[in-house]
Formats: sequence, structure tokens, C-alpha cells
Amino acid sequence: QALAEEPFVRGRPAAARVPMAAGIRIAAAKRLLEHAVNTAVEPHDFGPPTGPGLRCTRDVRAGEVFLEVPLASVITSKFARSQVIADLGLTSADAEKQALPGVTPQDILCLWLLLERRKGDASEFATFQVTLPKVVEEMSAAFWPEDVLAELQGCEALVRLADNKERVESMFRRVEEAVKASGPHIEAKFAGCLSLDSYVWARCVLNSRQFQGSWYPDDEETGILVPLVDMLNHDCGLPHGQCVRRGAGGDTLEIVALRDFACGEEAMITYGQEGSSRLLERGFAVDGNPDECVELIMGVRCSEIRLPDLLAAQTQGSVDLDEDFEWLKAPEPDCSEAEVRIVLRRRRPL
Repeated sequence: QALAEEPFVRGRPAAARVPMAAGIRIAAAKRLLEHAVNTAVEPHDFGPPTGPGLRCTRDVRAGEVFLEVPLASVITSKFARSQVIADLGLTSADAEKQALPGVTPQDILCLWLLLERRKGDASEFATFQVTLPKVVEEMSAAFWPEDVLAELQGCEALVRLADNKERVESMFRRVEEAVKASGPHIEAKFAGCLSLDSYVWARCVLNSRQFQGSWYPDDEETGILVPLVDMLNHDCGLPHGQCVRRGAGGDTLEIVALRDFACGEEAMITYGQEGSSRLLERGFAVDGNPDECVELIMGVRCSEIRLPDLLAAQTQGSVDLDEDFEWLKAPEPDCSEAEVRIVLRRRRPL
């Protein structure tokens, strides 16, 4: 309860954090573990640099499922909207449609997080709420103190973080306007609950902890919160593969090991091929990251001699058109120059 009452914090250095916070989060996560269908892990505080995560309770082999949770525990935007509508006391279909005009599914998840947080111990999701970071800097470097961000001067990351901060603040203004447009009754429901600081916290929770819902039965879900599973930390050294999938029965979510993990070792997943500029949006970076990258936008001369090879590469797939290669302006028979985006990574330089 003490942690639930802690105010939203921005700009507080890590050294000033309450030492008990990690222990309280781990204790709450252990209660969530009781709902798992199958598990070979337990919550544990690993300290710097990864912090709270999941520790193997036995040896786990590559390809093995080490955590399985019911899909019923997944928090989707549709579920969040139904809960928000109920909390707002909207009973008619017309009132529900008119409420919160222009908000996105991600906004709805943010509002749900804030309403549930305000309920404290009365919330059905109080245990999940306690496992969430309370300090914004843990979840996004965009809100680190200015003197720390100054160390990134000249880096691409600083530009991305500044843009991220501006977008989050713009999203808040959109939500704030939607609440006001919904009338005094709805505005009163969010009194003392919705502010710029609180919305930043909720949005950072989503940006740092939600999963893409490609494995979820409803393909309209763009981002999903999964209690307990969201404690898994990122390992950029893992081989590429699918680490999150639906269970064979269709009603569970499985987490698959991409390499062997020894008993007592931290079980980790991959967030994708992310360089530091993207990882910092989640509040951290990895020393020696093999996916450290730089993006190049280049013109490609389409001379009479080169054009046939460029067209052939495009149509025959001899160029690896993955996420690191994209034609921005494709070569055509009568053009003199095309344009391409290429991402150079430490693991695959040129």
C-alpha cells in the first residue's frame, strides 16, 4: 500500500529510490506466479544492470517452454475499455460511443492503468500494479535528468528521445481534450487521477513492458500487457527466433527458451534487433550490443549499365529485403536515381 501511494516521479536519480521497492515488487510477482499454468522460473532481483527479472529454478534447454500463463490473464485494449466504461458508470450504448472521442486503444490502456492504480488495494489488479516500476526513468531515457541526457549530445539517440518525449506530451493533450469533451461527469471521474506526470508514467509502462499481439487471437490488438511475463529482460546475444507464442490448446501463452539456461541463471528473451537508440526508449542500453546500428539514406545511380542489375535484384529477391534494407524510391526503367535505406549493424557491418 505504501508503494501504491508513492507519487509519480520524474527526474529523481536512481540512488534516491526506496531500497525496499524491488523487494516489494518481487513479492508481488511471486503472487502472480501462482496463476501460471507451467513454470521453470521464479521472480528475483538480480541487481544492476538488469534489476528484477525471472530466475530459472532448474536447467532449461533451448526450445523448451519455461513459462506458460493463461490467455485470460492478458490485458488487451478491448478489456481495458470495458473496464474503463464500467468505472465511468456509462450504461447506455450511445453514452459509451460518445465518451472519450478520438482516443486510441493505447490511450485506453493508459487510462485503465491510472484508474486501477487509484483504486489501490481495492483493485482486482493491485498485485500487478505493485510489480510495475514507479519511477519513469526506469522505463524511458526520454525522461532522464537533463545533465544525464547531455552525455548523449551528438548521438542519434538524443534526437529520438526528444521526439519520444514530445509525442508522449502530445498524446496527453489529446487525451485531456477527449476527457473534457466527454462532459463534466466524465471529467470528474478522472479528477486527481489524470495529469501529465501520471499519463507519462502510464505511457512509459506501455512503451517498456507491452508485447505485440501477433500471437493473440484478435489481430486488432496492437499492444498487450501480460502480468509476470513482462518481467522478462532483454538479451541481445540470443539467437533470433520466436520466444512468445500461443500454446497448443489455444488458451495459454508460452515463453520459449532461445538458448540453454542453467538453474539459478536469469531467463531472458529478445526484444528484437534493437540498437541503443531504441533500447534507450525503454530506459536502458547494452554495452557491446551487436545490434548497435546506424541508418544510411543513400541515392543509387541508375545508369544504363547498372539499371538491369538493380531491377533484377528487386524482382528476383537477390537482395535480402529484411527490415535493414528498404527501397524508398525503387529503381525504374526511366529514372536516373533511386533511393534506399540501409541499416548497418555491428554484427553485420556492410
